[in-house]
Amino acid sequence: MHAISLPSRMKKIFRNLHLLCLVFTLVSLQVNGQTTGCQISLGVLTPNVCVGNTVCIPFTISPAGCIPTNNIILELAGPLATPTSTCSFSSIKLDTIGNCLRVPDNFKKGKYCVRLRRGTQVSDVKSFDIDTIDKSPAPIVQIIQLPPIRPSYCQGDSVKFKIVSVENAGVGYTVQWSRNDTARDGDTASVFTITNLTEGDFVTASVTRQNKCA
Repeated sequence: MHAISLPSRMKKIFRNLHLLCLVFTLVSLQVNGQTTGCQISLGVLTPNVCVGNTVCIPFTISPAGCIPTNNIILELAGPLATPTSTCSFSSIKLDTIGNCLRVPDNFKKGKYCVRLRRGTQVSDVKSFDIDTIDKSPAPIVQIIQLPPIRPSYCQGDSVKFKIVSVENAGVGYTVQWSRNDTARDGDTASVFTITNLTEGDFVTASVTRQNKCA
């Protein structure tokens, strides 16, 4: 059996074809700054952000280093018509370079959708609430002691209290009872009972407005 020797001209043509295939492979892997198989994934977001504050959107790129992290664009859309509405970026409210933004003071309260973009590579979409600053007076809570009311009590007795009025709290507020300045887990109703009374015990009730930016 004799080995077949290719003419030098044919060898050069094959080498050129190999180089063309290699270039084509590289081009197919990267188009317009997007690398095939790359993914931008958003991390856990802060659930509630006040206007005027800065929020940063955590993200990861996988495989690591497959696309540059410079010139990442943050896109924000909203507020949604309802909290359960589908996110849409047909009308982008704000876009900025980088993964952090200061929420403008004039933004309306509601749920907003966010995503990151690098060239044509787009991340998954997540949402968070933006709240406005509540400048109304602080809530005022009035509590009373419920019968039986005695001039003195013994150690170990039980005493019951009730919230009779709440002012400046708006709708959707929450109540938290405390005993000796220690919040009582689960005691969020309008009535609170102290058991195993000891000398010096005292009770307070605090109200938190639904607006987190008070």
